[in-house]
Amino acid sequence: MTMLLDIPAIIKVVFVFILVLFLIRKKISLGNAFLVGALSLSVLFGLKPGPIIDSVYKSVSYPKTYLLAIIVSLILILSSSMEKSDLDYKRIYVRINSVLRITGFDIYGNFAGRCIPGFCWLL
Repeated sequence: MTMLLDIPAIIKVVFVFILVLFLIRKKISLGNAFLVGALSLSVLFGLKPGPIIDSVYKSVSYPKTYLLAIIVSLILILSSSMEKSDLDYKRIYVRINSVLRITGFDIYGNFAGRCIPGFCWLL
């Protein structure tokens, strides 16, 4: 156990991040992958079972946890519906660009304007 505590924190976090990505790629549900990641982090950082259970209870009973779960669910629903509807992303980009030009927002002269094409590509 002391050997795990000697590993730098960044290595532990990167390891757990790769573990979560691996679980998601293996079609494990997002919630279960995050749960395994959280438990792995707690073990790697030397948390005992008592504090782990206490932390789980506090996080489940915290009201903002429910708000976060709702937001993530809505993002996943939006992603799924956009994927099923097979939207034309180039058309979305042109419309966003035209709306921003009407409002006088210079899409090419700032950082946000440079991010919109990348955001549309991710959709």
